[in-house]
Amino acid sequence: MFNVFNKNNFINILIILTLIKVCFAFFFPVNPDEAYYILWSKNLSLGYYDHPPMIAWLIKVVSYIDIDILTVRSISILSSFASLFFVYYFSQLINEESAFAITLIYALSPLYLLYFPLTNDGPLLLFSIISIFFYYRSLKNENHYNFFLSGIFLGIAFLSKYLVFPIFVGIFIFQFFIIKKNNLKFIVLFSIGFMPFFSQHIYYNYNNCWDTLNFHIFNRNEGSGLGLQSLASFFIGMPLMLTPWIIFGIYKYKPKHFKIEYHLLLTISLTIIIVYFFISLKSIIGMQFYLLLGPFIFPLFALVKKEQIKIYFYLSSGYSIFLIILVIILINFPLNKFMHSPHYLTFVMRSDPRFICDKFSEYKDYEIYTDYYSTAALLSYVCEKDIKVIFGKSRYGREYDKWMNYQSIENKIIYFKIWGDIEEEKSYFGSYKLDLISIRNKPLKILLGENLDIIKYKKIFLEKIKNDFYSIPKWIPQKNCEIF
Repeated sequence: MFNVFNKNNFINILIILTLIKVCFAFFFPVNPDEAYYILWSKNLSLGYYDHPPMIAWLIKVVSYIDIDILTVRSISILSSFASLFFVYYFSQLINEESAFAITLIYALSPLYLLYFPLTNDGPLLLFSIISIFFYYRSLKNENHYNFFLSGIFLGIAFLSKYLVFPIFVGIFIFQFFIIKKNNLKFIVLFSIGFMPFFSQHIYYNYNNCWDTLNFHIFNRNEGSGLGLQSLASFFIGMPLMLTPWIIFGIYKYKPKHFKIEYHLLLTISLTIIIVYFFISLKSIIGMQFYLLLGPFIFPLFALVKKEQIKIYFYLSSGYSIFLIILVIILINFPLNKFMHSPHYLTFVMRSDPRFICDKFSEYKDYEIYTDYYSTAALLSYVCEKDIKVIFGKSRYGREYDKWMNYQSIENKIIYFKIWGDIEEEKSYFGSYKLDLISIRNKPLKILLGENLDIIKYKKIFLEKIKNDFYSIPKWIPQKNCEIF
């Protein structure tokens, strides 16, 4: 019988799972957000409208190797691989006999196996676990300079994604309400490490209409509210990503007396879960959010009895086989099966964007514009052509507002929308004609326009965008907000 606690078996299965993961990263189509982040790296900044800048900076670093999708996805692959060491390290501290088995069960979960797309959750995961590692070392070895290192890496995590907030809160809860010693040293050294990164982000926002903070605090969830989808993303999404037996096993085999390692990870895990619950009351929890929770909650499983761990291993193995088959089906699923779906053009764009590029190559004298950031980003990356955004009404992807130079718009442009008609936009052109192109037997309406009325566009359309997405309370200090 397979020995789940054996080191050699652990290494062999881990190699297989990682190779499968790399194959997924190679064959799975580029998604729009990945293309958008790659565009960020080509327009380096101290920050961006949607998120802090770390993902763009890391892409820029790896792009010196290559800018192909497997290379940039290596950021996510390496981040999740680093989380394996974190899970093993804390699992062996809690129960050394089960450490290999627990790490293997984590590797079989969707959190490791299916995390290959490029997202800013990868850097968030990587720098958060490094921060917690140094914080733990400061407690264990009484080397308080590790507080400083913990602050530095949590600062870098903060520049990755605001979702670092529950980690920040969890550390402070553990320090001030559970450990209750060396609080002054912690505050001073941790702050010295963390504050330069926080200050950099505040400086960027002060000089850029507070756009990142404004987006996340006010704009992102405007109009959202409690609903079945948002609650399902928490109550169903979390068990699907962590696996139900992990949650059950941790609850059933919780210890009577907590070791410091267990108590620390439990505090961080519960803080993340509570924060996610409150987020789910307002908006949908993305499945990638649970990446941050995984490395903290799986080592708590190490106290489960060995006989039960074997059962949970086989359950996780079956689950991972199902997920592998599902991904293979998705990669190879025929597009014509979606022909009658209202989302058909979206499916074509995401699975075979090169086909759309070829269609637009016939219009060599025209600049190409669309209304949505994900369409523009994906086609820009795949077509290797600068496709811009105008008439964009979405709260997402507004970095294009900064990249747009309205004085350089060519006289002849193509404008298209994957969703909706283009009746409203026609009035902004001096002359135009409508045409249809066939996208795998489905018509896509395009507008061939000339002489875009920039003054009218700025006065009517952009003024509304500025009021909707760039308005902040007057009492907040800011530089002159001149986005457009």
